[in-house]
Amino acid sequence: MKLRVYVAGIITGLTAEEVFKYFDSAKKTLEDFGYDVFTPVAGKDMCRVEKRKFASQQKSKIPQLTNHAIIERDRWMVKNSDIIFCDLSGKDTASIGCTSELAWAHDNGVHSVVILPEEHVMRHAFILEMADVLFDNREDALIYMDSLIG
Repeated sequence: MKLRVYVAGIITGLTAEEVFKYFDSAKKTLEDFGYDVFTPVAGKDMCRVEKRKFASQQKSKIPQLTNHAIIERDRWMVKNSDIIFCDLSGKDTASIGCTSELAWAHDNGVHSVVILPEEHVMRHAFILEMADVLFDNREDALIYMDSLIG
C-alpha cells in the first residue's frame, strides 16, 4: 500500500490560477515519488476558471464548496493520511487553514513535514511545536519526502 500524503499550503490572497498551479505541481512531484496524494483543491475543478481571489464559499450553491463541506472534507483527508506536507513558504501570510490542518495531523498522529522560512508571520509556537520535521526551504523538504518513500 502506498503512503498517503496531504498537501497543505497558503491559499488566502491567491487567485484560483495560482492555487491550482501550486497544488497541481506539488501533487505531481509527490506522485512521482510514489505517494498517493490528497490536496485541498480535490473536487473543485469548477473553480479553475475563477479570476477573483479564493475566498469563503459559505453561500455557495455547490454542495462541495460550502465552508462546512470544505472543512470536513479536508479534516477527513488529513486524518486518513500518513503524512501532511505543509508548505508555508509561498507567501508571508497567515493561514488559519494550514494551522487547522496541522492541528488535525498533530491530534491524529499524522507525521508532519513543514516548510517555514526563518522570517515568516506563521513562525509561532503552535506551528513550531506541531511540526515533526521543520525545513526552511522546499528543496530540502522534498529530498526528505523522497527519502521516506524510497
